[in-house]
Amino acid sequence: MSCFMSCVQVNMPELALLRFVVLDDDYIGDDFIGQYSVAFECLQPGYRNVPLLGLGGDPLPHTSLFVHVAITNRRGGGKAQRRGLSVRRVGRRGREYVSLRHTGIKVLDEVFKQASGPLKEATDLREDAQCSTASFKDQCGLPTVAKLKQCIQSLATRFQNSEGAMGAAMVLREGYPCLEPLVSLSEATRKLLSAYDMMITAQKQLIENADSVQERIYQVHREGMDLHEDLSRLCEKEGLKGRKLNKAVESFTWNITVLKVPEHKLG
Repeated sequence: MSCFMSCVQVNMPELALLRFVVLDDDYIGDDFIGQYSVAFECLQPGYRNVPLLGLGGDPLPHTSLFVHVAITNRRGGGKAQRRGLSVRRVGRRGREYVSLRHTGIKVLDEVFKQASGPLKEATDLREDAQCSTASFKDQCGLPTVAKLKQCIQSLATRFQNSEGAMGAAMVLREGYPCLEPLVSLSEATRKLLSAYDMMITAQKQLIENADSVQERIYQVHREGMDLHEDLSRLCEKEGLKGRKLNKAVESFTWNITVLKVPEHKLG
């Protein structure tokens, strides 16, 4: 097998799919080994293990690719872009959500429909946490790549008066670090404090709800996989043939992939 690096320019990330294909690099022909497709918007930067599937979409046991994902904002590299809605300052009304496809098979569509709510909730939890963190960093005058430790250090200097006394105290509320002002604050400092509170609130919601939302998504994934072996029979029962049959199988594969990708690992 061969290993390589590749840079790809993506013009419409909300519609793009990234397909990993592993071939046996032989002198005569390249035999297929495994594949995996993932929506571009579901990619998570960093080192990842990509599970490989056979031609029929069945998992290949003990087989995966170890890859490094880096997403930049220009050709040839550069700073990581503020990708997706996670750092765009838009409300939920302008937010885009991952959608599942209609298969045309009633029993399958009823199962997948159960995931609509938790998928939307997962996106909101994650995006709210990321947006509030980006907003807090911006209020601190730091770039989005800055670490929270740097933000807290910047915050401490803002609350410190000329004599070195602190104008706010950090206290625990229900186990979460909150800031309480000890003196009258300027408008700019109040905005900074408000941004911090919003970040803590969003992180609290994420931490306390992630497990249950993730479990609801996985439950739909399990129910869908339970029907995988009956997929041919279900298509035949619905009278699907030709292009409609291919579309139903493709939509089923898309839905299963969306429900399984690391996008929904919220914690």
